[in-house]
Amino acid sequence: MIGRRVAFFTTAPQAAHEAIERHLREELGAEVVLVSGNLARRESLREDLARAGDAEVYVVEIKAAAIDVVAEAAVERGAEVVFADNELVPVGVLDLDTELIRLADQAIAREAVAQ
Repeated sequence: MIGRRVAFFTTAPQAAHEAIERHLREELGAEVVLVSGNLARRESLREDLARAGDAEVYVVEIKAAAIDVVAEAAVERGAEVVFADNELVPVGVLDLDTELIRLADQAIAREAVAQ
């Protein structure tokens, strides 16, 4: 997506939009024109689609029912549709793998003590 104008459609809350935009920009080289969290709200989604402007690529999560609205709008505008593959990415100082292993070890230790 290097250098391409991207609109991202998700169900993520507004608080996550900045991190999503930063990831698309810094990791994928995209020029982000819109991050919409209204994928599960069709009317609000249609308003966001109107603000997508000259996006060349519409990236959409495939977990909400309104992906058809995004796909149809992209086709009408001649934009590419890309389905997002959501992967957990550690944010900040917390390393998710390390934390999950720690929690699993803690649960195993509690179970061993309880027996």
